Amino acid sequence: MKLALRNKAKAGNSSSPVPEVFSKLQTEMDHIFDRFFQGEWNAPMNLFGAKGAWGPSVDVIDGVKEVIVKADLPGVEPKDFDISLSGNLLTISGEKKEFHEEKGKDFFCSERHMGAFRRCVELPTRVNSEKVMADYKDGVLTVRLEKVESEKAKKITVR
Repeated sequence: MKLALRNKAKAGNSSSPVPEVFSKLQTEMDHIFDRFFQGEWNAPMNLFGAKGAWGPSVDVIDGVKEVIVKADLPGVEPKDFDISLSGNLLTISGEKKEFHEEKGKDFFCSERHMGAFRRCVELPTRVNSEKVMADYKDGVLTVRLEKVESEKAKKITVR
């Protein structure tokens, strides 16, 4: 995939409508898009996993007393995913196994959607690992993590 921005100025024309810095940016963006669509993307959060895999969409809500993480997992049964918390890193992983079959008078359709997924979410604050609740309803996983109260500043007397 290539971005549409192109430098249309002729060689030797210093009044280019696209400054050189944008041409360099375009080259870098073209390289990123090429790697992404060829399955070579290995971002720290690994949103899509291996080539052909999928990753659930995630919302992170930083509330007053809790952090809420919502993950879209349609077609995934709760027994097919795991949730773990290590420090301030929440990991949702599992496998999607979905099969759909439709028959009609003049047609037959069969679709399968399968694949492993893993999504790591860095939480915006410290949470109490003993007070975590997870619910799954209508294809949406909701994880509620209670925040750890921050310690109040303490005045230190110098002797």
